[in-house]
Amino acid sequence: MISFAILGFCGFARGAVTIKPSVGSAKVNTLRDDRLADGLMGYWTLDGKDITATQVIDRSGNNNHGTKQSCSKSIIGKIGQGLKLFDSCTISTTNSSTLTSADRLTVSAWIRLDQYYTDYAYHIINRWTGTDDANYAWYIFGNYLENGGQGNITLYANRGGVWSSISGTYRLTEGVWTHVAVSYDSTLGGQLYVNGSAYGSRVGSGILATNNATTKFYGKNVALDEVRIYNRALSASEVKSLYNAGTAKFNAPQTGRLTSGLVGYWTFDGKDITDKVYDQSGQSNNGYLYNIATSSAKVIGKVGQGLSIGIDKWIDITSSINTGNANWMVSAWVKTTSTGTLYILTNKSGGPVTNAMRISAGKINYYHYNGGWSSESGTIPVNDGKWHLLTWVNSSNQTMDMYVDGVIDVENVSSTAWNTSKYLFKLSASSLFSRPSSLSCASAAVSF
Repeated sequence: MISFAILGFCGFARGAVTIKPSVGSAKVNTLRDDRLADGLMGYWTLDGKDITATQVIDRSGNNNHGTKQSCSKSIIGKIGQGLKLFDSCTISTTNSSTLTSADRLTVSAWIRLDQYYTDYAYHIINRWTGTDDANYAWYIFGNYLENGGQGNITLYANRGGVWSSISGTYRLTEGVWTHVAVSYDSTLGGQLYVNGSAYGSRVGSGILATNNATTKFYGKNVALDEVRIYNRALSASEVKSLYNAGTAKFNAPQTGRLTSGLVGYWTFDGKDITDKVYDQSGQSNNGYLYNIATSSAKVIGKVGQGLSIGIDKWIDITSSINTGNANWMVSAWVKTTSTGTLYILTNKSGGPVTNAMRISAGKINYYHYNGGWSSESGTIPVNDGKWHLLTWVNSSNQTMDMYVDGVIDVENVSSTAWNTSKYLFKLSASSLFSRPSSLSCASAAVSF
């Protein structure tokens, strides 16, 4: 299995070269406002590192972990990974008193409703045994016209002995990630926020009922990400900060240097894959899928989304890519456990491959033809099932350096000039591509 996480290709004037694996290894969407940890009763990122075979880990520090169920599945989330709940799936947390609050409360989550419910309703995040003791029950309605139709989301609770809504109502769009939050104050009532902005007016007031029930995530073909529960009413600016954390542009180049000389950049993100794999370098070197069904090939990548590619499947870039000189670089985030030969990117012109960036026997490899075949391999194992940043840097004097995770693995091996005539430019592997790591080029330096 091989995974790409951002594949980039560029030509540049080779000078001092610095390869740093910071793109993809940075902590993305880390909230800078420390206030957003105050009053946090439960925080479930739903990222891969926070989901084990048996638990859904709470990162609030209160150890309100959930019990993992087979009816749930890790998916590409809004921030990192998310969790999809299939029909009637329940994730139960502890019944700790740290997950209930009578006077003030905020419930926040990214929600993607993958299919409108056809029955009455379900309670996607709830803490109750019934309407008499409901601390919170977040309803998503189905075919119940009295409440406005399918996809409506409203937070209910027992407030001051009365079972009623404590927020306004918003209709979720099927298949779209939406950030929804309700901030409740027993004096002021509850304010609904949708995608960082207040939606409608405040609703209700009164002390909320408390109970010894477990907090549950309950779903019917719905996805969750970044679930947070607070024992205080977040301000509008704080809710906006939570929303902004999911809308930031990950790994965006910090200076113009990082796009100088860039002639190919394939993110493999959902927005960049239709019947084509779009090149975001600005050079329109788009790829065409061969034997790949996008409905089943999309996977969780190193940064954002990736693409699963099996045997006898690949992506063709049929345009001619000219590096502008004999200096060029290719980079990708890769994850594999294979001991075989995996072609990551190849260049040829109606005949044998002239340049191929590969993994061979678990090591970074450069395979090229210049009147005869030559194979150059590194020494650092990269087939341990972990993400590795692989980079090939070629010089005009026909030598190449190869880096693994920003460290030189092998240098000054012989290389072959890039063929710039019309050719088949192929992205392929024995199984899995993931977002090719951001290739960044500069006239004097390349940094990640």
